[in-house]
Amino acid sequence: MIGIAASGTTPYVIGALEICNVKGILTGSISCNPGSPVATIAKHPIVAAVGPEFVTGSTRMKSGTAQKLVLNMISTSVMIKLGRVKGNRMVDMQLSNNKLIDRGTRMVMESLKVDYAQANHAAPLRQRSKGDRSGPYLQGSSERRRQARSLYRFCTFRPMHDIEPFWNWRHKYTAEEDDRSPFFGEDHSEFEFTNAVYDHVIHPQWDNLGSSTLYMKQLYADYDDGYVIIELIGEWNDLLHNDIMLFKRNIVEQLLAQGISKFILIGENVLNFHTSDEEYYAEWFEEVSDDDGWIALLNFRPHVLEDLQSANIDQYFLLGGKLNALRWRTQEPETVFELVEGMVMRRLGA
Repeated sequence: MIGIAASGTTPYVIGALEICNVKGILTGSISCNPGSPVATIAKHPIVAAVGPEFVTGSTRMKSGTAQKLVLNMISTSVMIKLGRVKGNRMVDMQLSNNKLIDRGTRMVMESLKVDYAQANHAAPLRQRSKGDRSGPYLQGSSERRRQARSLYRFCTFRPMHDIEPFWNWRHKYTAEEDDRSPFFGEDHSEFEFTNAVYDHVIHPQWDNLGSSTLYMKQLYADYDDGYVIIELIGEWNDLLHNDIMLFKRNIVEQLLAQGISKFILIGENVLNFHTSDEEYYAEWFEEVSDDDGWIALLNFRPHVLEDLQSANIDQYFLLGGKLNALRWRTQEPETVFELVEGMVMRRLGA
């Protein structure tokens, strides 16, 4: 929460900052008065000391302008960190009018070195509805739709080496310090990039589960309640690499042995799924079911869910609906589990 007050003395801003500090919510402030209460209370104060206003008391002049510039820097930095910028271009936009559709088409042109007609034909970048960021909608053959999705992902994904595993629960849990985790004692470099998805290196904080294209991070485990939260990145490829066998043998079975029967898999960064047989999925499903457990998929991309459904793999997972729109990053891990378990129980009729 960012408190904004030119003088740094506005009571309701001070009150809001104090409450957020008590509740453990990260606080910042933007003021123009050094040493003010707001700057003292906020954990991350920003002071734009612009001096007295030309018209005394008219803080909409120098102070307001300075605060707006700071807010612009913060919002732009956040959008860059969230992957909403590629090069110096905004991406992941709401393509709701012809101007924005034209801009998206030109981005495809420049990225793939094709002319306007080819870019527009391959990926006309018209999204399904307002707020749908799942990728371009393209009528026609499944091959054309697949081509459009590939072009869209190519032009809008942030560099993979910049995508870190979620880190905001590390004050509560780290797999490398958990002696019951498959990754106990794992040492991570911040500078050496050794793992890759094909020719795209990934951030060194991701853990290798044995696959050459699929990686993971065990974000949280609670052995008393028997659940684990795992974030995935890369391409889930059973056809070429038998990723489900590697995941099942190297990770899942170790966790099952420690009493874990409820698996929450977060798939925002799973780019593709390629199927083979379903033997290991059936085996995993049976083992968790024997302990009244389940496997829930959170926030997988629509085309990945479509591929899971086409392969009939979805029968082993709980997925879709509210599970694919859960804002888990703003929650504590215990709350995420409670929310997911509640959805699961309603679906199972328990």
